[in-house]
Amino acid sequence: MKKSTQPQDPMTRKALKALREAVAEVVDEHRREGRPLAEWCDGKAVWVSPHEKGVVHESTDWKEAETAVRAYGKARKVFCDAQARLAASGLLSGNDNKVGVAGEFWAKIFYHQEGWKLTSIEPSNNAGFDFRCQRNESEIKVSVKAISDESTSGKQVPLRPNSDWDELLVILLTSELIPYRYGRASRQQFECAHKKSAIGSKPTVSRFWLGKKGWLKKYGTVDDWKTMLPSPPSSPSALS
Repeated sequence: MKKSTQPQDPMTRKALKALREAVAEVVDEHRREGRPLAEWCDGKAVWVSPHEKGVVHESTDWKEAETAVRAYGKARKVFCDAQARLAASGLLSGNDNKVGVAGEFWAKIFYHQEGWKLTSIEPSNNAGFDFRCQRNESEIKVSVKAISDESTSGKQVPLRPNSDWDELLVILLTSELIPYRYGRASRQQFECAHKKSAIGSKPTVSRFWLGKKGWLKKYGTVDDWKTMLPSPPSSPSALS
């Protein structure tokens, strides 16, 4: 069904907002209680599990996840500053890296806002990609690499040869784990860069890839995170 291009009056916008919030609340309630949802599909009503593949991330889930990432980022900054000051004492030695978790979260928002529907999340990195998403008849497997400003080298682990991904998204994060720049390339663009010797067969992921002379700048897409909204669309669009 095509969306109307005519501007909506204030009352219509309020009504639609209330409807989206009501749907999200119902989905959340059914998810918590483990009860199926009734959904209209191919001209008939069907029962759908609130946890089943493709029915993921209600609006409250997105908000809770974003709040957690932002809160962790701020606390992490305070902790890392103290860790650096107390390095000689060894009182705060060790490592607990959640940069990858935050990076994948922002990547999911990125694709969600482009109209992609998250269909599965890999439990480990053995598959060579982090999650699958679908839009219309297209499905892609996305590999996410996040580099925070905490990293003095600006590098990540090498891309494994023959990794099973369709699209690569490299995200640069502040020390508080907030995204500010990204680089993106399809498998075809990656292979093209490799054939042109712009990268090796097992390249080490680096923030320099997003620089003026980086291969992502030449063969893929590099941009600021300016187009991202603070919160993703509410759940009805994710369930449609």
